Amino acid sequence: MKFVATCCLTLLPTTAAFARWSFVPTKTLLQQTDLIVEARLTGVKQVVRGGTIFRWGTLTVQEGLRGRVRPGDTLRLEWDNPDGQVCPTIHHEYEAGKPRLWLLQRAIHGAVRADYPGRVLDPAKRKKLERLLKTGSPEDVRVQ
Repeated sequence: MKFVATCCLTLLPTTAAFARWSFVPTKTLLQQTDLIVEARLTGVKQVVRGGTIFRWGTLTVQEGLRGRVRPGDTLRLEWDNPDGQVCPTIHHEYEAGKPRLWLLQRAIHGAVRADYPGRVLDPAKRKKLERLLKTGSPEDVRVQ
């Protein structure tokens, strides 16, 4: 009996679980967006506490497209991921130093968040984003 159990356990096919973000249209994201800025992320730092990786950095605004923000303003961007989780996670640290369009939500203590990949856009998508803001067109302006 032990032999049969061992063989069964050994021969069981292994499965891998893959997670990915559900698609959220930009139009929907805009309905839940407090600020839209073109900005660069700098000074990314992180700390691990209680199984969560907390990251933060500074967004230096080049231009504000929505909300009360001006060029030169700085915003503290915060995000977090469970430690050891591969996907789906947020990795804004890879955007550091690059000009990006950020669709931000206000968080506590004056910080901002962008907790979905579609909240960070390449500036080449700016005209489409502006058209969507002006007309409410259902056009998708994702980076992907």
